[in-house]
Amino acid sequence: MNTSSKAPYAIDGEWVVPSENAQGGWDMAQQSGHVLSPLLAYFIEQVPTLTPMLTTRCVLDLTRGVPMKPLRWRSDILRQGKKLQMVRASLWDGDLELVSMTALRARVAETPAALHPAYPGPENLPLLEGSKECPEGFELRMLGPAQDGVGKCQLWCRLTGDIIEGVPNSPFMHAMSMADFGNGMSNVLPFAEWNFPNIDIVAMFIRPPQGEWILLDAVTETAGNGLGIVSGILADREGPFARTHQTLFITPVAQ
Repeated sequence: MNTSSKAPYAIDGEWVVPSENAQGGWDMAQQSGHVLSPLLAYFIEQVPTLTPMLTTRCVLDLTRGVPMKPLRWRSDILRQGKKLQMVRASLWDGDLELVSMTALRARVAETPAALHPAYPGPENLPLLEGSKECPEGFELRMLGPAQDGVGKCQLWCRLTGDIIEGVPNSPFMHAMSMADFGNGMSNVLPFAEWNFPNIDIVAMFIRPPQGEWILLDAVTETAGNGLGIVSGILADREGPFARTHQTLFITPVAQ
């Protein structure tokens, strides 16, 4: 079950096989949340609903390290109904669950909209490249400050490669990947001195994302107690469509 593809993952039956591009920025022996999140989002999307629904809330729990090895995947319907559905996707190493995503889906209906202004588009914005903040398969263009340690970021992203080998990226997968970028891009302390691994991702959607470009507008806060929180907005060319949060461990870089 080896893969030489540049895609972070290949799916072989009940197995998920990582490539080197699934490696994390904080620990090269572990898989990264920015690819684990869209991988599990893909498994969520494959579960049908009884009526048209929107995924309104996604929670990714990263409470264990996910090693760079083939793992079994599974998906389960926790609640089935015509108004609400709850779905869970997870990766397992034998009998040990390593990571999971739980999604709440709700029925949709026709109601008045409350529109929010769109962000300036990605055209002619500076390209971020040549650093660990810009992983393989991602084109990042900075709308706001890119200085190290400013505590906030605004950046557009376009996926230039598949997350899963041979599987087209969906806007939902792309959005869940971007929800993991806040801790690295809006760092409130210098990268050279501190690490910011996140232990969860929460995303709450008001509508489905659209198009190939998605923007993250994120802010990091910390009270000086070894923990932090990232709060963000996800938007497409039409405007904001989701809010995101991450809980962080803040640790010194090993000298």
